[in-house]
Amino acid sequence: MFWAYYETVFKRERSKAAPGRLLREYAPHILRLHERIGFELQTRSEVPDGAAAVMTVGELREVAWHVLADAKFRQSDTDAALLDGIVGAATNRLVLLAPHGEKGLGFDVRSLQELMAARYLTTGTIEAVTERLRWAAANPHWRNTWVFAAGRYFAEPPDHQHETIVGLVESLDSDSAQRLGLICPVGPT
Repeated sequence: MFWAYYETVFKRERSKAAPGRLLREYAPHILRLHERIGFELQTRSEVPDGAAAVMTVGELREVAWHVLADAKFRQSDTDAALLDGIVGAATNRLVLLAPHGEKGLGFDVRSLQELMAARYLTTGTIEAVTERLRWAAANPHWRNTWVFAAGRYFAEPPDHQHETIVGLVESLDSDSAQRLGLICPVGPT
């Protein structure tokens, strides 16, 4: 449902003239930006006073530069304009990241933050993703993110990866002696 919301908003804005071209051409980078911000804000919200985690516009721009640098863009005059466009698209067009008073920007809908964090966690090899999900499964703060992440593996990738996720769920409590899992198991009993 939340992924459909993202796609609907993106599609609506992509169909508009001026901002639409940027959204069409740089859609993967804009999505990656949202994923990284979702992960960062989910991490920040783990602390007791971080329930409404935010980041400054400067921090957003820094994350955006990392996304662009990963895609081999450089901090030149041309790519600086691209950075401004992508940050503007994320904050003014898609409006999934909204101002939170004077504190900074954040997701208005917590589930969108968790969805984007889940997408960030599920990027990479199945082995790397499995380890990240094993870590996140035992942490109550990451529960919704974990559910979104596991759900992505049943909605998107090839069927052969379903077995890996099922195996992960079945083995989540194999190290329960090292945590509260002895009393309150994470996986199925």
